[in-house]
Amino acid sequence: MANDFETIKKNANSFILEIHKFIRENFEVSIGDQKKYLDSVTKDSVKTGQAKLGSFIISISDVLLDSTIMIVYTFLFLIYKEHFKLFFAKLIKQENHAVLQDILSQIKVSINNYIVSLIIEMIVVSILTGLGLWIIDVKYFILLGLITGILNLIPYIGIFIAGVITVLASLTGSGEISVILGILIVNIIVQFIDNNLLVPLIINTKVEINAFVSIMGIIVGGAAAGIAGMFLAIPLLAILKIIFDRIDSLSAWGYLMGNHVPRKFVWRKRKITTEN
Repeated sequence: MANDFETIKKNANSFILEIHKFIRENFEVSIGDQKKYLDSVTKDSVKTGQAKLGSFIISISDVLLDSTIMIVYTFLFLIYKEHFKLFFAKLIKQENHAVLQDILSQIKVSINNYIVSLIIEMIVVSILTGLGLWIIDVKYFILLGLITGILNLIPYIGIFIAGVITVLASLTGSGEISVILGILIVNIIVQFIDNNLLVPLIINTKVEINAFVSIMGIIVGGAAAGIAGMFLAIPLLAILKIIFDRIDSLSAWGYLMGNHVPRKFVWRKRKITTEN
């Protein structure tokens, strides 16, 4: 892509020219008037953009710092995992050690399943995206499909970044609007399949968390800790569910987070039962 920079620049200019022509033919606004409007908007954007540039750089540095801290914390957690186990054993009464051991073993299984499901999701998204880009004849379709699959692991933001990279890569071949629209359609279709089929069938079934709780967890995690919180929301919810399921006073919350969907509810005095 770096070697094709001049081609990208040329096709980008032709793409912008096609947009100008489309606006002129359909909205009767001359190209000169469009450029004057863009110049005025650009001047205002430069003034505000200079003020926002510093905050943008700070935001990027915060993301990089958070990512580095997460790696360090993970490394330290793995080193001291036995130390944490002994801490929990000392914290909990002797008669509850069997429950603690069960919780820890189930957490390990759940996290392993989550990682495996993420890898499967990444592979399927990469294949579907690469296949779609190959159909619409986009250059580097294998590489772009793989990039999309990896970035898709970042909720919401990842697919947007992958789309921008794919659009830039498509300009190495041609600047036709039909190709850009084709890329958008491919990404929308793949995201629809991912959100409505892959996530419920692969990830949610592996961690046994229903879709409603998963979405709410991602939103809360994003508000609390940004991208890192969104990425860690589902495994943390899986850990909480395992703990809730094994504590009698919290078992109702574990049931609420699970995938159990009874077909019919039967309400009775002082007692609620379910019938399938």
